[in-house]
Amino acid sequence: MLRCLKHLWLGLALIAAASGILLSSDLGRRQKTASSPARIPRVALFQFVSTALIDDTAKGVVDGLAAAGFVEGKTIQLARFNASGDYATATAIAKDLASGGYDQIVTVSTPALQAMAAANRDGKTPHVFGAVTDPYGSGVAITGPAPDQHPAHLVGIGTFQPVASAFAIARQMNPQLRRVGVVWNPTEHNSEACVLKARAICRELGLELAEANVGNTSEVPEAIRSVLAREVDAVWIGGDTVVNASPGSVIAIAKAAGVPVFTNDPTDTARGALFSLGASYPDVGRTIASLSVKLLRGTDPRTIGVENVVPERLTLNSETLATFASKWSTSPELLARAAGSAPTATAAAPAPKAQPKPTPGRTYKVNLVYMTP
Repeated sequence: MLRCLKHLWLGLALIAAASGILLSSDLGRRQKTASSPARIPRVALFQFVSTALIDDTAKGVVDGLAAAGFVEGKTIQLARFNASGDYATATAIAKDLASGGYDQIVTVSTPALQAMAAANRDGKTPHVFGAVTDPYGSGVAITGPAPDQHPAHLVGIGTFQPVASAFAIARQMNPQLRRVGVVWNPTEHNSEACVLKARAICRELGLELAEANVGNTSEVPEAIRSVLAREVDAVWIGGDTVVNASPGSVIAIAKAAGVPVFTNDPTDTARGALFSLGASYPDVGRTIASLSVKLLRGTDPRTIGVENVVPERLTLNSETLATFASKWSTSPELLARAAGSAPTATAAAPAPKAQPKPTPGRTYKVNLVYMTP
């Protein structure tokens, strides 16, 4: 035994010395790792287009995250993406996000949900969505509100616009209402879902729905004029992304024809809509943020259901109401219900500044670039 130990002691001593050197050399790295702060989560915020509704929702998401301690640039890395209303761009963004190493992706709007769900089918990245009219019918494998009725990595909220209630208010304000016009994009599921609701309530109320279809924003003015030519009593704007990109132009064209507009976006009364009944989208955004926070803190998405969340808000424009007072009127009940009215007067514009004059003898070069006629 002693003889074996004599032969082995040198080897054992060398092994012990080598181990000591390795542990000492690694001590600094291990101490640095132990004392370093937790890794900041990376979250992508992806919206399909910039409209008042979508932008308000996105801002609500950011505000909600900050209120929960996930402050942009400090305790969370928040990357923002916007497809500017282009489906090909949305698809490209979604593919990039699906392989971009994010801890979570938050989408705002139905097209953003659909593009991201298609690119993230394998569920590598948790996905939270919102500002979606009908998630159950959006074709992203969400079949109902229960926790076991959606993909394990995909959770969020639906916000189905109160279409029927808006038409009921319109009839209440104008008992002689007979025909309502609408312009919508048939390729958007969210828009189709709202129009189906509108058709149903119109049948119930004995109204006619005069429809015109569009594929992009450039087609909206002509489409709204074609609807107005059918002698409608009012125009309705529902949950259509294309039309919601330029509600001001729809309202202006209709007003010039002597026809009021009502919508499902509460911010539209500030642009001249007669009234708007819809969700408070900053609150919708904060609800989305609460789901995002739960997942960031370790909650399993499979324990959360996909619910319909509509924090209703009614707004009235008293100036527009005065314009159409011969046929449209409100009531103390509606006034009490209104969350806030649009300003009744436009602030005076500042005096124009003196414009510089062209330099004599100089030839100016101007480039005009546009995307489509």
